[in-house]
Amino acid sequence: LIPNTRCVVLVTHSGYVKRLSLEDFDPQSRGGRGRQGTKLLSFDDGIAHLFTCMVHDQILFVSDGGLAYLVPAYSLPLASRTSKGSPLPQLISISRDERITSAMPIANTDSSKTEDRFLLCLTAEGWLKKTPILAFAKPRKSGLRLISLKDGDSLRWARQCGPHDEVLIATSLGYAGRFSVDSLRTAGRNSK
Repeated sequence: LIPNTRCVVLVTHSGYVKRLSLEDFDPQSRGGRGRQGTKLLSFDDGIAHLFTCMVHDQILFVSDGGLAYLVPAYSLPLASRTSKGSPLPQLISISRDERITSAMPIANTDSSKTEDRFLLCLTAEGWLKKTPILAFAKPRKSGLRLISLKDGDSLRWARQCGPHDEVLIATSLGYAGRFSVDSLRTAGRNSK
């Protein structure tokens, strides 16, 4: 039996992932320098995703090719603060040319916590899609199609949202748009 404790999940830009115990990070006093959280592969590498979750939660990895992979947090390797972790292709069947654009914890998909939760996705060409989290209740090892992409398009990010949340999206040219999640229609997994 695996105890349902709080843990830290860390994913690097180079595609390494690890799970750490929350107790590995002591609270810092005023003026503290912090602690090393991981060993990076190179100078260009960095931490892409860092979050806390419960060990029994599912971790949703979303690739730029529009695939979603659901992995239990307890199956991620428990590592020390100074280790670099394990390569993601050892845990999920992601191809070499794909990279993870988003990673997030999902409460157990069987619980009532996910009934009114959605996954909001944005592509490079500006397409926005809202899909219920419950659409990922039966994961496959090869991943689930999250969005159908045109040639040349890629998935930039995916975030969890609730029915009454507000979204603010900004462009590199300085334009921004704000709207309610309620104003988007809900779409299935395979739609655009």
